[in-house]
Amino acid sequence: MAWHILAAVVLPWLAAPLALVLGRRPGLGIAVVTALAQLLLTGLAGGEDVFQVGGVVLLVQPLDRVLLIVVLVTFVAVCMLGERDSRAVAPVSLLVNGAAVGVILVASPFLASLFLELAGVGVLFLLPARTPTSLTLSREAIAGAKYLTLTVVSALALLAAFALVETTQLAGETRTLAQVVLALLVIGIGLRVAAFPFHVWLPDFAAIAPPPAVALATSIVNVAAGVLILSTLSEAPWLVLPERNRQILAVGGALGAVGGALLALNARDLRRLVAYGTSAELGFVLFGIGVGSGTSVTAAIGLLVASVVSVLLFWTLIAQIERRVGTTDLGAVRGLIAQLPGTALGFLVAALTAGGIPLFAAFPGRWILYRVGSDANPGVAFALTAANLLLLFAFLRAFRLLFLGRPPVEVVPRESAGATASLAVLAAVSLALGVAPWILLEPIRSAVASLAFLQ
Repeated sequence: MAWHILAAVVLPWLAAPLALVLGRRPGLGIAVVTALAQLLLTGLAGGEDVFQVGGVVLLVQPLDRVLLIVVLVTFVAVCMLGERDSRAVAPVSLLVNGAAVGVILVASPFLASLFLELAGVGVLFLLPARTPTSLTLSREAIAGAKYLTLTVVSALALLAAFALVETTQLAGETRTLAQVVLALLVIGIGLRVAAFPFHVWLPDFAAIAPPPAVALATSIVNVAAGVLILSTLSEAPWLVLPERNRQILAVGGALGAVGGALLALNARDLRRLVAYGTSAELGFVLFGIGVGSGTSVTAAIGLLVASVVSVLLFWTLIAQIERRVGTTDLGAVRGLIAQLPGTALGFLVAALTAGGIPLFAAFPGRWILYRVGSDANPGVAFALTAANLLLLFAFLRAFRLLFLGRPPVEVVPRESAGATASLAVLAAVSLALGVAPWILLEPIRSAVASLAFLQ
């Protein structure tokens, strides 16, 4: 048996208690070592290596290798982001890491959905990481209860979907069954990643949770959810065999992108703005998957990775701004560029990335999807373009409100050298993926070719 594949899933769960006992700095070291060990363990797996016991099958497929790197690098970045917040950041991130890697490596979509919900529940343990007051405790209780309730609803929808998939072995495939299963999948995944219009838990959670918690929920968990969608459609391609089902997914994704962008445009708090922007990005991803061509799915996965980069950029910035200014209200403080120039430059890069501007990470994927959309339906291409422009306007407006204008009278504490270095690295990654998109898209294109549901 290929025990090293199982070890890649179990190792972070074994390391989590040790990271909790040893504290913040040692916990970060344990997280880095764990990620490197997981990368080595999965890298040792060949095409024939499969772990199977008790009906559970774990294996490393071509697309897994690309997305595992994304998950592990993101996991380390989140641990570094939360290094000052709480000694629980590294242990909780390790738990989420193990569950997300389980989603990627497990062959059964049914079991993968359980790992996905486990990753989502793990994020809740970071809610108390901020300094508690009577107000924040009350808001945490409300946000946590809503998040947990909708996690249960998401799990039930996904379990029902996979139970219906199993019935096809007895009852056979029908168009009606495919539509029901697809609807349950969209509801379950939509609630899990807070894609518009299933973003019910997102505003309260984004407003109160510490930056590492929101970064985990909108990066690693979202990548795991994307893997679950792709593996499900690959295992059951009959779900999108009718052209109408593909069109429903694609149009729904485009509308989700517009809806998320409109919510971002109306946000008056930076935390909510970033959360809604991530929700809009998922609409682009769903559109690419719904179209179902090799080109569109490659672009969708590339956009998912670009979304992770912008999420890490923004939540590193939010942590930096809150530590220096104490608020993320877009109308509370102006003129921060004079005292926080590195933060301002990082924010501008993050805004241009999220806005899909050329030379930054999101542009190649969005450009491909615009071309695919214009070939299929000019109305959909217009919706995607409108969503992109709305996001760009929303983030540039936030930059103007926070950093331009008359500087504040009070002196803002100096920027953290560690956070500034993290921002510089993330900005460089965004530029690299925008200037040389083949670095990411070519490995994805080769891996995507093995998916069974592609047109």
